[in-house]
Amino acid sequence: MVKLLLIIFMLSSCSSLKTSKSIGQMNPEELIDAVKLTGEGRGRLSFGESENQYLFGVESVLNDHSDWMIAVSVPFKGEEVLIFPDLKQKNIENDQIDSFGARIQSEFRKLKWTTLFSGKEFLKELRLLIRFQLAASLGLARNCRVQQGEGECILDGETFHLQIREKELKIKKVSSRGGVIILSAQNLTHSFFSKTQISLYVGTQWEQHKRPNFSLELFW
Repeated sequence: MVKLLLIIFMLSSCSSLKTSKSIGQMNPEELIDAVKLTGEGRGRLSFGESENQYLFGVESVLNDHSDWMIAVSVPFKGEEVLIFPDLKQKNIENDQIDSFGARIQSEFRKLKWTTLFSGKEFLKELRLLIRFQLAASLGLARNCRVQQGEGECILDGETFHLQIREKELKIKKVSSRGGVIILSAQNLTHSFFSKTQISLYVGTQWEQHKRPNFSLELFW
């Protein structure tokens, strides 16, 4: 059953490539804002070299309290939720671990990554990345400098590196532990990217990794 879902999922994902167009000459701020992180779609979650993948329906929202919430419906497992509260604040004390966040932390422990990069650290870096992308909706000002498709943006002292290619935008956040989290957006339609992928590469030699340690793909 899972293999059949994966085949259907891949075929429907490939069909969306026909809608993509060149982004090389577009304004960097407009490109960042075109990355979609709210709405309804489909998702795929994978960890490292493991063949285990979670396929699910997804719905996410940024509410009036500046909380970003994502709910995933995993077949045979039910609905799981991840919430980043009050994204207008750079950091917030929140000891509550939501069900989807708990799944991520559990997988990190199973794969013994915690000595390099813990699930808690990843969720903290992910919050900063989500906050950066939603800055315009939150009323926050990004300071970006981009030339010839390469550059960086600063938001509240945090640096985010940009890479703009013909059909892809990458936003990279390097952690203090040496790992890197990358948000990549592809398949630009008339107003937004129809694919959003968040990847984590663990360790100081992350550039040599062929596959990310963590990958969350969202198709809108």
